[in-house]
Amino acid sequence: MYLRHKTTYSENDVNKFIIKNGVMIRKTTLRLSIVVLLMLLGNVIFAQKETIVSGTVRDAESGEPLAGATIIVKGKVLGTSTDLDGNFNFGITLPPPFVLVFSSVGYEIREYEVIRENQVLNVNLRPQALIEPEVVVYGSRLEETVMQSPISIQKRDLSTIRHMTTPDFYSGIAEIKDVQMLNNSLVYNTVNARGFSSIGNTRFVQVIDGMDNSPPGLNFAIGNFAGVSELDIAEIELVHGAASALYGPSAFNGILFMNTKNPFDYEGLSVSLQNGITVQEAAGTNTFIKAGVRYAEVVNDNFGIKFNLEAIKGTEWFATDYRDMANSLSDGRGMNPDYDGVNVYGDEIVTTLDLDAISGQPDGTFGSIRVARTGYNEENLTNNDAQVLKGDISMHYRMTETVSLIGSYRAAIGNTLFQGANRYAFRDISMQQVKLELKGENFFLRGYNTYENSGKSYDMRFLGWNLNNAWKDNTTWFQEYAGAYLGGITGVPSFDHDAARTFADRNRLNPNTPEFDQMVDSLTNIADLTRGAKFLDKTSMFHLEAMYDLSQDLGNVVEFLIGGNFRSFRLNSEGTLFNDADGPIRVNEFGTYAQVGKGFGDEERLKLNASIRYDKNNNFDGQFTPRASVVYSMGAYKQHNLRASYQTGFRNPETQAQYIALNIGVANLLGGVSDNAVRYNVQLPYIDNMGMQQFASVTGMDVYDNSYTAGSVQAFSAAVGDSIAIGYDPLTAAVVNAGVLQQANIDYVKPERVTSYEFGYRGIINKRFFVDMNYHFSQYTNFIAPINVVHPLLGDVTDVTTFTGVQDIAAGRTSIYQLYSNASEKVTSRGFSIQIDYALQQGFRLGGNYTYADFDLGNANPDLVPGFNTPEHRYTLSFGNRNIYKGFGFNISHRWSDEYLWQSAFGTGRIDGFNITNLQMTYEIPNTAVRIKAGGSNIFQNEYRTAFGTPLIGAQYFITLTYNEFL
Repeated sequence: MYLRHKTTYSENDVNKFIIKNGVMIRKTTLRLSIVVLLMLLGNVIFAQKETIVSGTVRDAESGEPLAGATIIVKGKVLGTSTDLDGNFNFGITLPPPFVLVFSSVGYEIREYEVIRENQVLNVNLRPQALIEPEVVVYGSRLEETVMQSPISIQKRDLSTIRHMTTPDFYSGIAEIKDVQMLNNSLVYNTVNARGFSSIGNTRFVQVIDGMDNSPPGLNFAIGNFAGVSELDIAEIELVHGAASALYGPSAFNGILFMNTKNPFDYEGLSVSLQNGITVQEAAGTNTFIKAGVRYAEVVNDNFGIKFNLEAIKGTEWFATDYRDMANSLSDGRGMNPDYDGVNVYGDEIVTTLDLDAISGQPDGTFGSIRVARTGYNEENLTNNDAQVLKGDISMHYRMTETVSLIGSYRAAIGNTLFQGANRYAFRDISMQQVKLELKGENFFLRGYNTYENSGKSYDMRFLGWNLNNAWKDNTTWFQEYAGAYLGGITGVPSFDHDAARTFADRNRLNPNTPEFDQMVDSLTNIADLTRGAKFLDKTSMFHLEAMYDLSQDLGNVVEFLIGGNFRSFRLNSEGTLFNDADGPIRVNEFGTYAQVGKGFGDEERLKLNASIRYDKNNNFDGQFTPRASVVYSMGAYKQHNLRASYQTGFRNPETQAQYIALNIGVANLLGGVSDNAVRYNVQLPYIDNMGMQQFASVTGMDVYDNSYTAGSVQAFSAAVGDSIAIGYDPLTAAVVNAGVLQQANIDYVKPERVTSYEFGYRGIINKRFFVDMNYHFSQYTNFIAPINVVHPLLGDVTDVTTFTGVQDIAAGRTSIYQLYSNASEKVTSRGFSIQIDYALQQGFRLGGNYTYADFDLGNANPDLVPGFNTPEHRYTLSFGNRNIYKGFGFNISHRWSDEYLWQSAFGTGRIDGFNITNLQMTYEIPNTAVRIKAGGSNIFQNEYRTAFGTPLIGAQYFITLTYNEFL
């Protein structure tokens, strides 16, 4: 039987054997005496007589020595690896006889028995040509082969990661079955599974070495920005679908686990340098560079330390979508006076000018017009500098053969772009994580802190808004526009929108001038969005988690484990993001779970598994999330497996959905818990009929109790327009159509739940043909999505006497609020995916996957913004050979996506389908530790985008030189 708790393992082929025999690996390629204290700690070992073993490991076909091959003692936490010449020599504090296990990436595992001291072994390993099942751990928190996993789970081992076709391993995750990658920035991509996707994806969790990798103020991972160095990634496991029964809140649509290399497994020095270019029509051709170094040392048999540092620098993809937000088919301003460009900011400030009132003429003489201020293009509001500096250090102390104490520190800082409700320039944004973990064969106890600091980050929409207002206030600008339009300015033609705008914009701050740059620097350092653009976020989070596997204590009659966690957030944005102007806000939650599993019948071919979890957040009621699954294995070697599962998940509204209080220009975002509504009290500006700026006091209770539905306001505006067209004056038309308006009755937000049913098959046919397919059907209860309401700033929505609320709507004296709400009806989604891999002769491999996804809102509120944001159809094809001839290898992949609708707080629009072809070639120089990789992503330069408002993604060509002492 396999062990029930994973310690630390490396490459896939090693894993599959290690898991069955309960061992770990130790390499002794390089020794340094670094710190006396570390030496003292590491020398606490028992003095025993050593058995010396030495020899050489070679490729059985070519006879070439294998550098970095792993040698482990079966059943013990002892081992080493070969040097550059394929040689090994190490001492073992065990008397003969014992068994050594030899393995290397891409080779079959072999065992040799040591029967005497000073024995010399000449080992030949045969290359693998057939498909063998991966070993995974996170599907059930227990080690098992992927074939017997009860849920959809994918794995990428070190060998596969090395041969990905993308410039970095994280981007290559896009080619995994049932995965959608959103490209927001050169250094920030978002992974999602099973729909309801967003760039800030709160329904998907990313975990690195047991730590949630999400900045606690954002509640979603910033891709691999603060993640794993390319040199330190060991393996990836991706769990699809609801997993809250084992992993708690937000493990809703999937979890990505990334594990790093243990210093005992991978000792020595690694250095990597990548250089290349990006090609985009808008940005032109730009260079990028990535450099990394990793060093690991095993000080003695018990103590190891490792260090990583990686730096990335390049130019962002330019966001240059100038279509009108209200009409995605309209490109550019043209003759539209209230133009609001997608990637243009500052033009969100719009008002309706009553030309009759301004000119003093009778109603109906000139009518009214909607006019927006002139905005600035995104490329003028950011330097499009993409850079990341990240690193980590960890110390591993083996207290016994099966128990380790691990301490680690991980940090990242850099610049990138992000799109949420607005477009943001993250500048010097940083995240730090500190962890201490006690880890054994059947338990772990870990605690970690995550610290986030937004640095010099700023909101580009507010920058455009306040650039305009700092140069010329809104009241003055609109008055000048109206006066010029009505012919009140000598030399300016009347009733000419372009001429009126040109006059109002005279002496405007122009990009690429010292005055413009000075104003930008000033505004991006003001942490008050009414005057500046900087936002602050210094939120932190503490997490404590434990698990214990009781299976051995119960005599291995059943598999039984228990666990739990506690998490505490400290929201701290100084009132610029959260409603915390009066001080930081605390949010606490805890959870506990249990899982039982048992095999039945001949060779335990029938496997049943069940688990349940309870979670409680201080703002919400407690949640139970059960899960049950069955797997039946057929065939002589259990190579055909049917599975079915009932899974549940839930997510508490993220901290922003609870406590955000942010005016984003086009709307006000307001968190959905009652405590936030009580805290909320702001002064909102509006432009009166005379073009004068005024202010209205608004509380959170006002918004919830005194607002109209957005849909009814749209219908009301259309009805008023029709009435005016047949002769009604504007005020009478508004009163006549008052019945169209509907009061919004929005409840405070509650946790969202999902119930998912999944059926699947995994099989290996003739040892060469692998098939993995599954179908899932999910029902969402209390589905969380933004909902827009329109709040009259002065009037009352229940006033049917003087119609004050109606008058506000007609006059534009309103503020749009985006609240976090729950759908009253069930929302459903369904999907099917299939992956096929075929091992051809002579090391060639052909693979592909296809994913179908769809959803149904049912009778949910039409104002709800579901944001499924996922193509209905997509597929990936790949073909390659890792060693076609004497160290040369290649891999080519092609990815296609159907078009889809994108809905978000930023905007709504169609995303065109796309075709992407990636290619990479590798050369591992014989008898060295040097590897060269060259290739390109989107090599045919078919520019595409994956979300509304994000840049078009061009081509990226690269060459990477890697020195790996354990290659």
